[in-house]
Amino acid sequence: MGTGTNAWRDFREAAALFTRPVRFYLGAEFLMWTAHGIFAVLFNLYLVEAGASAGFVGRAVSASGAGMVLAALPAGWLADRWGRRRTLMLGAVLEGAGHLVRALSTHEPLVLGGGLAAGLGQSLFQIAAAPFLTDHSTPRERTHLFATFFASALFAGVVGNNLGGLLPSLVRAVAPGVTLFSGYRAGRRVSWNHVRSSSMRVRWSSGAWRWHVAISGVPSRAAQRTSTQSLGL
Repeated sequence: MGTGTNAWRDFREAAALFTRPVRFYLGAEFLMWTAHGIFAVLFNLYLVEAGASAGFVGRAVSASGAGMVLAALPAGWLADRWGRRRTLMLGAVLEGAGHLVRALSTHEPLVLGGGLAAGLGQSLFQIAAAPFLTDHSTPRERTHLFATFFASALFAGVVGNNLGGLLPSLVRAVAPGVTLFSGYRAGRRVSWNHVRSSSMRVRWSSGAWRWHVAISGVPSRAAQRTSTQSLGL
C-alpha cells in the first residue's frame, strides 16, 4: 500500500511539471486518437453502405498505411530541419484534410488520395511527437510524460471505438429511420460548435477538427434527399 501511494505521489509531482506545450500536445493527442477510434469503426461501414466493394474498402483502408510508410523517413528529417512544432502542425493539417476528403466523397481516387494524405500527416505527427516531448521536458518528469502519452492514446482509442459504435444508434434514436449517411451529416452539424470552442484551447493543432472530421461524411444524393426530409436539414 505504501509503495502504491509513493508511486502515485511521484506521478503527481512529475505531472505538475508538465509544461504548457506538453499539456496542449496531450490534449490534441487524446482528441486525435479518439477520432481514430471513431473513424476505424464507422469508415468501413460508411463505404459499405455507399455500395463500395470489399476490394475498394480494402484499398481505402490500406491507403493511409501506405502514406505512413512513405512519410516515415522524411518526417524525421523534416522535424530536425523545420522544427518539431511546425512538423506537428503540418501533420495535423494534412491528416485532417485527408480525412475530410474521404468523408466528403465516395469516389475511389478521392478516397484513396485522402487516405494517402491522412497517412502522410499521421506519420509526420507521430514521428515529431517524441522529440517534441523530449524538448519540452526534463529528466525528472520525462518517464512519466511518455507513460501518460501512451496511456492516454490507448484510452482515447477505446473511447473512440465505443463512441463510433454508439453514434449511429444515438442519431437513429433521436430521428428514427435515418441511415448511416444522415447520421454522419447530423454528427457533422452538431460537432461543429464543439470544434470551434475546442480549437481555441489547442491552437497549434487541428486535433479538435479531426474529431469533427472523424464523425463526418456526406451521403449520396438520394440519401441526402431522404436525410433532408427526415431530419429537416
